[in-house]
Amino acid sequence: LSVRANDTEYKNFITNALKEGIQEGKIKAYNVYFGIGGNDVTARFMTLPKLSQKDMLSSIILELKKQGPFEPKEVYYDFKIVSEMSDRTGPKVHVLVAIAKKQVIDQKIELLNQIGMKTIGVSVLQTAFLNIMQKLKVLLEGETVAILDIGAKFTNMHFVRSGVIDFSRDIATAGDHITQSMVRTITLPDKEMVINLEEAERIKKEC
Repeated sequence: LSVRANDTEYKNFITNALKEGIQEGKIKAYNVYFGIGGNDVTARFMTLPKLSQKDMLSSIILELKKQGPFEPKEVYYDFKIVSEMSDRTGPKVHVLVAIAKKQVIDQKIELLNQIGMKTIGVSVLQTAFLNIMQKLKVLLEGETVAILDIGAKFTNMHFVRSGVIDFSRDIATAGDHITQSMVRTITLPDKEMVINLEEAERIKKEC
């Protein structure tokens, strides 16, 4: 779900594509969650003292301000406790903190509203992938699993240990880069073979 600000033609294209997908899939549920990743969201892991919900949020805001410019009024932010531990100083929690610009989220919600969808929640891709893996019951206690989601612009890489996200990164090398790297002219003894973008995409999907 990608939305470009002030690009009416592109928004109409996305809206029509969603409508067609809903009709073809005979989707009747209109309360939706959507996931965000890549440039749309900043996700960070922090280890903090175990506190109340209110105090935890205040502590996270202080940590975010230490790491760089942070304006709470311009963003949506939330956190999820992914694991708990304890050391000599007392109980600690390992949290996943997600930050997204309000403009980005509001545009996506508006677009969904236009096709009759009501947004009831927003998730970062890290937790969305983990929820899918847990639903499929493929995560085993004590096992470490790598999850790779290779999109067009970004590859989302997550390491899950014993059902808990242990490491997560978005890498700016993905499907488009693979396709571009395959575009070339190969000189053979009797002819030249040209691999254009369309042919490279076909070969990539078949491999």
